Amino acid sequence: MHLYGGDSMAQASGTFSMRIDPALKQQASQLFNDLGIDLSAAISLFLKQSVAEQGLPFQPSKETHRERDIARLLLEIEQGHQDKLQGDTFTDQEVRERFGLD
Repeated sequence: MHLYGGDSMAQASGTFSMRIDPALKQQASQLFNDLGIDLSAAISLFLKQSVAEQGLPFQPSKETHRERDIARLLLEIEQGHQDKLQGDTFTDQEVRERFGLD
């Protein structure tokens, strides 16, 4: 084996077999094809990122993205309401000047 910079110049590849719902496989394949990679490359990226992070490369959650977005929006609305009650607001003109809209 020849080494260059600590990495093998020619890396061997192995096979990996798994059972997956055919509809999910089709949806995932289409998604990754749209992104310019195939399913095998996507799974390889997932595994490499998991190893790099020493864990899952995303935060598992029971909440959906929509639920998180709604919760975040509700917090922002509440914060805006509290700001208004405390008089911490801007006039239309101040907003226009601040963001260069005039």
